[in-house]
Amino acid sequence: MTINDSFLEKIKAGKYKAYRSDLDLKAAGALTEVLNGFSSQDLLTSFKQKTAKFYFTKDSLGVSIEVAHVVGDHLEMEMKYKDLGGLLLVKPQ
Repeated sequence: MTINDSFLEKIKAGKYKAYRSDLDLKAAGALTEVLNGFSSQDLLTSFKQKTAKFYFTKDSLGVSIEVAHVVGDHLEMEMKYKDLGGLLLVKPQ
């Protein structure tokens, strides 16, 4: 992945994946506030660490973002490969 401001925009525009039905930040109206609580520099630094969590699905790249315990410890955002343009360096088949 190319980790830059364009990547951050893709994350914020990506699809939120609630991992528990009783903790759905989007349904609670808190997703935008939680995402906007991070500075771009904080996110860029976090995603460049070896401990950053990324995963692949059939059609999307997922990223796990560490958040406060009160909002679930982490949140998952997925971006379709086709929407990542030149940011994804290896194209899944």
